[in-house]
Amino acid sequence: MNRFKAQLVGGLFICLLLSLKLCAQVVMSVQVPPAGIIQQSQLWNMVLTNSYASPVMVTVMMRLSDAGTGQPVLTGLSRTIELAGGARQLHLNDVSPVAWEYLSTVADRRENALLPPGRYVACYSAVVSGSKADNPVTEDCVNFIVEPVSPPLLNTPVNNDLVEAPQPQFTWIPP
Repeated sequence: MNRFKAQLVGGLFICLLLSLKLCAQVVMSVQVPPAGIIQQSQLWNMVLTNSYASPVMVTVMMRLSDAGTGQPVLTGLSRTIELAGGARQLHLNDVSPVAWEYLSTVADRRENALLPPGRYVACYSAVVSGSKADNPVTEDCVNFIVEPVSPPLLNTPVNNDLVEAPQPQFTWIPP
């Protein structure tokens, strides 16, 4: 009978731990475009969902690396954000000020600067205040490609056209 009680208590304890883990979590969904011309500020477009019973304080860490070489490009650490129950759409203004660390030769270090062309991996970690910093609540990584900006294209007159007007009007298709 003692063995049965020990198994029952052990089973209840495991069920209790599993139920706590399942109901208490923060889920992250990063919304970086998969390709195109991307600004550094777009790296902070995400949805955080809090399924805790009460509001939690969350800090988000972001690490951007070159997808081909694995070399780190930059990291960012958000301010602490109060996350009420449910989903919350976040942008750069919601997480500012961001503590940036530039780990490569990024030409423009403004928050709304364009990222240089290349293939990247951005990995995110969200940590609830009061938990261990090395034990993030949620993590997410996304791959994306930054395409080079094309030059403007001449729309009219057509390329190599002969124009007889002394002051021709040119129209361009922007990059």
